Amino acid sequence: MIVKNTETIGLWVEFLICKIHNIPFKSSRTYIKDLKYNIPRFTDQLKEITKDLHILEHIGQTNGKHDFLLKDNRTLSVKTTISSDKICPQEVGQTTLSKLKFIDNTSYKKWVLSKPQEAFDFYFNNLFTSTYTIYINFKKGEIFIIPSQKIVSNQFTFNFTKNIDTWIESCSMKISNKTVAEFQVHNNRNCIKCRFNMSNISNLFDFKKLSFTKIEFKVAKSIGTFNYLGSKTKLLDFIEKSIVDYTKKPIQDISSFYDLFSGTGVVSSHFMKLGCKNIATNDLMYYSYILTSCLTIKNINVNKVKDFVKILNNIEPLEGYIYKTYSTSRKYFTASNAKLIDAIRTEIEKDKNSFTLEEYNILIKILLYSATKVANISSTYGAFLKKFKKSALVKLKLNDCILNDLYDCNLTSHNKNVLNLQISGDVCYLDPPYNSRKYSSNYFVMESIAKYDKPKVSDGVTGIPLTEPEGSSSFTSKTSVSSSFHTLLSKIKTKYVFISYNSESILNKQEMIDILLANSFKNIKVYTEEYKRFKSNSKTNNNVIMEYIFSAETTLE
Repeated sequence: MIVKNTETIGLWVEFLICKIHNIPFKSSRTYIKDLKYNIPRFTDQLKEITKDLHILEHIGQTNGKHDFLLKDNRTLSVKTTISSDKICPQEVGQTTLSKLKFIDNTSYKKWVLSKPQEAFDFYFNNLFTSTYTIYINFKKGEIFIIPSQKIVSNQFTFNFTKNIDTWIESCSMKISNKTVAEFQVHNNRNCIKCRFNMSNISNLFDFKKLSFTKIEFKVAKSIGTFNYLGSKTKLLDFIEKSIVDYTKKPIQDISSFYDLFSGTGVVSSHFMKLGCKNIATNDLMYYSYILTSCLTIKNINVNKVKDFVKILNNIEPLEGYIYKTYSTSRKYFTASNAKLIDAIRTEIEKDKNSFTLEEYNILIKILLYSATKVANISSTYGAFLKKFKKSALVKLKLNDCILNDLYDCNLTSHNKNVLNLQISGDVCYLDPPYNSRKYSSNYFVMESIAKYDKPKVSDGVTGIPLTEPEGSSSFTSKTSVSSSFHTLLSKIKTKYVFISYNSESILNKQEMIDILLANSFKNIKVYTEEYKRFKSNSKTNNNVIMEYIFSAETTLE
């Protein structure tokens, strides 16, 4: 059985509990209500194990420690696994070193190894913070009901698979030679993780268990991601929580959302998933317009596009612009893959009039993702690798799984210079360039595939086009960034504005606040979150920066 992701199945269980106990399902993920998973005996066992809990209210939308409120102020949380049986404790299971008051990986390792009972107690007590926890293992067909409990400090004897010298990233904790927990540190980012092995944990305690027909869930294939400058993929929760906290309303109640520097569209996609029904995107780069213009089912015949993708996957290679410009002397692609890109892009253009605009755009989008998957680059297209890496040698094949993940939303997309826009509505979100790195200089190969206008390029190593979009330097130049923000903010007439920036951006924190004040925005609040920089700066050992979301409002006339 196919599931979008592990989060989806957990929310589906919460919805099912709401349905069993006849209470409202309070979540912005309204699409969960339409999911139908046929699992024999599961609903009956879920009803049996929750029948005496006196469930009063679903509170999962708060993203707190608990999912349900019970009678007498008791609480319930739900945890699910679909493949492994490892789960993280609430809030502290995956976090930063500083949040747990450790200065580095070594100090954290020493604490775990030298004080195992203290470490076990800390994480275990954060695992079961609710009065009751329901844990469901779909692969084994098991449901556990687990009451909150404190651990006696000297109850167990611990040993580890690694010592302080051999522990590089992962180390397992054992009780009676059974692995009960896994601790992880990351040498390249500020992150520590603890996960409990629930099969072995359940054997240590008297947890009530019921069984149902086990089922094999498979996470749906992903079209992949771009290694994108300033990507917000890992900051989506931070952005969502900041906007919800500031506006005092859930995402689905935002009447209109403008994603002004939309990039690959991850923020817009996230807000669509949360139930926002009116979204507009804009980006100066044409490839970005392509990526964000076809996020919805509007005007897309899925079967028609899938049939054409099958034809494109069997097309004859063509020695065209991409082959001649970015594979012969420049190793962005193997010659064979470059020829396929040329052939596919040419065929899409040839049959353009057979498709709606959205269908045409999504075909190019599928090609862009598939081409990036076999691109011979380390991160961006600012440079290619001298030798072809393993993934670049794989034959290009279009992956149409993106067609299974389209949303029902009123979407408008633009490909304009933001300084020429007039913006009104409820919420405007800005994710401008943070520094001097231009997107036109780092994704010009994608731009060439998307437009397929075959621009003249420099004779240099990378083959960057001789011309770039007007306005591409507005927010990347120290001399123009301040005036550009003044111009842009003076044209934004939404009730709320949110700006993503960080502690190493061209403008500092106070300068951004001053610009907002100068343009009649008020009630300014800055949300902060520690985050790993895009690339390690060789001049500093500090790999952590502070991500900002500047939040403000104005009085609409």
